[in-house]
Amino acid sequence: MRLTAKNLLVNSLYYGLTVVALPYAFHTAERFLGIPLITSDILRFGALNLGISAVALQVWSIVLLQRIGKGTPSPFFPTHTLVVDGPYRFVRNPLNLGELMVLGALAAWFGSLALLVYFFLAFLAFHLFVLFYEESANRRRFDESYGKYEATVNRWMPRVPRTS
Repeated sequence: MRLTAKNLLVNSLYYGLTVVALPYAFHTAERFLGIPLITSDILRFGALNLGISAVALQVWSIVLLQRIGKGTPSPFFPTHTLVVDGPYRFVRNPLNLGELMVLGALAAWFGSLALLVYFFLAFLAFHLFVLFYEESANRRRFDESYGKYEATVNRWMPRVPRTS
């Protein structure tokens, strides 16, 4: 299977579950329990802008993982080259950050406390995955180049890299 097809398959399944099915389940449970929604035009405007920015960040990150890294975001088809360009210059986990932005946008759009809880659970899951699997796997796969990258680029909080 070609890399582009793998990328499309992996990302379609992943985002179908994490950005569609699970938020739908949380939101449906919230409505079933009668928890009120807090909506406003301002929240929806902010959610729309955040969501568009988040999707752009994720698409950019996925494209770089395929073009430069010769892989996908999935641990089943990992990159072969360390990607440190584009959004990866500013933060080590732009894909996860982008997904959190999407989940935050969904919570704001629907005015949903359940989706806000889902956002925090997703952040916890991402953090634990990165901490206990991804970083150690990257250290093994990319040796000292990942160590240098890790020392200069934040895990979650984007920052402009220092120039020497």
